[in-house]
Amino acid sequence: MARESYEPKILNKAKLQTALRGTEFISLDVYAEKHGINLKTLERCIDAIKKDGITVEKKMGKNREWRIYDPAYFSLPKINTNEFTSIRNAIVESTHLNDEQLKNKLMKIIYANLEDLSEYRETIDIIRQSMKNKTKFLVTEYHGRDRINKNLKLTAVHLDITNKKVYVHDNKINTRTYNLENIKGIMLTKYPADKFLKWEPKTEKLDPFGFNFNGKNIKVELLLTQFAKSQLVRQFPVMVKFLTISKKIGFAYNLDIVVFDIQPIARFVTGLLNEIKIESVEAKELIKDYIQKRVLEVYDSKFI
Repeated sequence: MARESYEPKILNKAKLQTALRGTEFISLDVYAEKHGINLKTLERCIDAIKKDGITVEKKMGKNREWRIYDPAYFSLPKINTNEFTSIRNAIVESTHLNDEQLKNKLMKIIYANLEDLSEYRETIDIIRQSMKNKTKFLVTEYHGRDRINKNLKLTAVHLDITNKKVYVHDNKINTRTYNLENIKGIMLTKYPADKFLKWEPKTEKLDPFGFNFNGKNIKVELLLTQFAKSQLVRQFPVMVKFLTISKKIGFAYNLDIVVFDIQPIARFVTGLLNEIKIESVEAKELIKDYIQKRVLEVYDSKFI
């Protein structure tokens, strides 16, 4: 089968399969309208996904809403377009793989894990153009964890498409990172880029939640019930390797990790207060402070 006729069919299925993965149900009607794909085509794609042995759940009711929820999937690496091209060419040109059926299976796997960057395309193109022109780009609105920054004139020194980050010059030897998903408005400018030394990649020290090292290690020790453990692994599959069997009565597992930011684990604990016991003193105080400032104050403000 010619590649030109093979790829679009697989790509349609792979994109739908990627969109359906998660905790939320996706409406086929909305997806069809957004992507300009015939509804019947999408229904055939779902049938094809099921034939691959993947469980596709349909939401109760008459609405055509589906999802694929597989916690193990979220720990798999995504493949960017450059990596995809290299892997595809290696498969096609391989002299060791003479089985066409095996090649097709491998092609399906890499399509299924192809990073969909369509929603970041404009942002990526503008940043690339600014780097080519040696000018700054303007972020009209950036949504950080604690505040919204507006009208940031930035000099890009490196664009990391794989992790959806841009490294920018900060008038020092160091650089700062901005997440592409948090950029809500962007445009080119004619302001000349700041001069900087050649950017050298450095290995980032990250905690289990992917946060950068900020100079403070926070030791977190939790006791979890079986239910809390299952919820933790669903949300954060990587946590499996940090769990051990608990010897404390009433709890099934210990979680022992070091984090650089308390917020992710604090949000998790907040939703399961009766299922978790915080053992580490510092983490307990920080989580207590988080609940007081980020939860109770917001909750009270809704009823003023």
